[in-house]
Amino acid sequence: MPLALKLMKESQLLAATGNLAKAAQVIEQALVYWPNNSDCLKVKADIEQRRKKALDEAAERERKAQLEIAKAH
Repeated sequence: MPLALKLMKESQLLAATGNLAKAAQVIEQALVYWPNNSDCLKVKADIEQRRKKALDEAAERERKAQLEIAKAH
């Protein structure tokens, strides 16, 4: 359990600095050591939510860029 907690904290720090891909990998490792731990699962859900938001924002930027290109032609 101590290793799982250490990994969970590392994952939270990675997510806070914007490294969501690595944060997701680390929280998965934590869940290997402590499956179904509610705190680890919350961190995992938070990371997944942040990743989805980042992807949605990137898609919106792409859409706007494509619209600007279309307007220019």
